[in-house]
Amino acid sequence: MQSSVLQKGLNSIFNKTDDFGLRHSWEIDYTSEYVAFFLSHHIFDIVGPVDIAMFTGKGIIWMDDFLS
Repeated sequence: MQSSVLQKGLNSIFNKTDDFGLRHSWEIDYTSEYVAFFLSHHIFDIVGPVDIAMFTGKGIIWMDDFLS
């Protein structure tokens, strides 16, 4: 019932600009933190003791090369 009030509140947050003239964006502010969070929880699945290589669009990357 209060959607116009919520709309005004959200617009006041997201229409603000920073020192560079850019609008507020959750993606810019939290993307790198979420990537670090996700990788920290799945690092053993990515580089486990039985993983020997990674397949990419350009070919195979051996895990010793990837880790170094």
